[in-house]
Amino acid sequence: MSALKRLIITAALIAGIIPVISAQHIRPYSLTRDPAKLSQKLTEGLTNDTAKVLAIHDWITNNIKYDVKKWKKLDYSKVAVKKILHKRKAICTGYSDLFNELCTAAKIRSVSVPGYIKEIHVDSVDNFYLDEHIWNAVYMNDQWKLVDCCWDAGYIEYSRKTILGRLLYFITNGRHDILKYKPHFKKFPVHTYYNRQGKFFRNDHLALNPCWQLTNPVISIKKFKQDSAYYFEKYNLAIDRAPENTKDEAVRNTYYSMDESEKTIADGYAGTKFNARNQYRLGLAYTEMAENKSSDLKAGAKDTTAELALCDSINYRLLKAIYQYDSNKFLLLQQKQELTVNNKKKNKILSQQNAKLISSTNNILMNMKDRKPSCDKIRKQNTKFLKSYHKRLQKTEESNAFANKKFAKTTHINDSLKYENLALNYGDTLSKQSEKLRQHYILLDSLYEKIVQRTHWYSSNLKKIKSLEDAVIQVRFAFYDDYDYEIRSIKDTVLKYKFPNDSLLLINSYFFIKEINKELTKVRNEYSRHFRFYRIRAAFFVQFKGACVNNKLVGIEYAQNLANMAKDYDTLNQQMDKWASRLRSIKSFCQKQKSHTHKELKAYKKEKRVENYFYLIRKGYIDKHYKSLSNVNRMKMNEANLLLKNTEKIKKGLSKHLTITKPYTIEKN
Repeated sequence: MSALKRLIITAALIAGIIPVISAQHIRPYSLTRDPAKLSQKLTEGLTNDTAKVLAIHDWITNNIKYDVKKWKKLDYSKVAVKKILHKRKAICTGYSDLFNELCTAAKIRSVSVPGYIKEIHVDSVDNFYLDEHIWNAVYMNDQWKLVDCCWDAGYIEYSRKTILGRLLYFITNGRHDILKYKPHFKKFPVHTYYNRQGKFFRNDHLALNPCWQLTNPVISIKKFKQDSAYYFEKYNLAIDRAPENTKDEAVRNTYYSMDESEKTIADGYAGTKFNARNQYRLGLAYTEMAENKSSDLKAGAKDTTAELALCDSINYRLLKAIYQYDSNKFLLLQQKQELTVNNKKKNKILSQQNAKLISSTNNILMNMKDRKPSCDKIRKQNTKFLKSYHKRLQKTEESNAFANKKFAKTTHINDSLKYENLALNYGDTLSKQSEKLRQHYILLDSLYEKIVQRTHWYSSNLKKIKSLEDAVIQVRFAFYDDYDYEIRSIKDTVLKYKFPNDSLLLINSYFFIKEINKELTKVRNEYSRHFRFYRIRAAFFVQFKGACVNNKLVGIEYAQNLANMAKDYDTLNQQMDKWASRLRSIKSFCQKQKSHTHKELKAYKKEKRVENYFYLIRKGYIDKHYKSLSNVNRMKMNEANLLLKNTEKIKKGLSKHLTITKPYTIEKN
């Protein structure tokens, strides 16, 4: 059971939907290895089947641990119930067998239900090939119910804190730790998969034999694959109150009355018909039938013809079994290739996401690193320009050109009008420029307000993004796979916030400091033209004085021109002081946020490394999974070939003593 189950179950526990197994449900601990004695002790004093099954379920989930070592080896071989009771460890097969044994001893009808599951190693795009899990169906209150003691016992946690990580976790009060991939079992007994109907189970369990779906109508393997509710935590945890499916009741009762050999054969035919990718089960069925008939061969039998017919019948089934195993061999290779391709696609998608996140954060970080010299450079440019303006103002104010210029003895009308008009025109131009400068100041103030607002939003959102990326790392180590929901959903949320948040620091596709510099450069250039026009206008007043007779208005206009120039300098000085303060504030923001952005970048790089690490783990699991199932398939094929070889020997021996008097037929049914 995955750690996701724990999160789902915890939410359900809070809602009161799923009861935790309390002390009153747990029967006394017992060291006995005899399932009959244990069952008697567990059910002693209980009067109805429901109470007995609950006692058996709760004892198993509280006392039997999941065998992680056996699971890591992908060893699905059966273990004797007595050995399970001794070691108190099992995988799904052991849980199911133990449940059956205890129920049988308590005179309760119970069967094992092999089938397909959705769990951490299965993505929504994966096809289902072999049934790799097993649970139980138990008859209570005149109807069949489903139970999975294995998934109710606890879950596999995929990471552990290192020794250094524990120390770091303690020192930082839980803010930081160091994890490593190390699957281990965490006991967490609940009733999630106890006493359930088929509608609930089919969210993540699908029986090999459709009669154990307990739903009407049964769903196909294709529909089971397409149902993505499990991957997005959308299925209902509430108790399934749908009417029980009684359509296949006779089939289930017949199945229960079969011995294990007959169940294997029934599962083989029904399972392969239900899922054409599962050829292995039909191979087991044919092998089982051949072995059953092999026991009918009698040494030294008198009816040689009948024995030969029986040999041919056995060989026919063995050849069919070998064919199924051979088909399964190629199907397993096909599954490996599909899983490998899907794993690469998944890694590619996540790698591309990580690359975009790293690239965008790098861009912001580089700009922030460059802001300190940029802000200082702009301030120096402003200060330099202000000093230059002040020197030129002083030079103009100290100029004796107007004072030394004498009034003409006679007024030159044309020249006077010319210079006066030029002075007036430049005066109008200066007024327009002053209005333009005022608009520049308004624009700069608006730009600064926008930047203050955006930087505030950026800082706030950056904390959310950082916490989300931390959650990605935690989820990655908790589940080690994307699971079609956890990591991808958080990653999508990161992407949703990340790029719009980075764009807050961009104005017109430039980092905001460049936009400030651009506007301040315009202001400086505008002031340069403004100053030049003041000086030209002053020169026109000098020439106007020399072209007229004792016009006092010329002196007043000249003085007013100098006063306006000084006034503009004061305004410029105030603006430059204001922007010097603002640039210091911006520089402080960049310096402060640089460390946060650096941590953000570090988190993305860590996620990239972790994803590559788990990509290799997934790849190793796929290879090991294929190798393990192929080995089992090969072993079964070898057994069939050996039995075929032995049957051929028997047939050869019988043929020596046979004189054929009439043809015989091969039994194929």
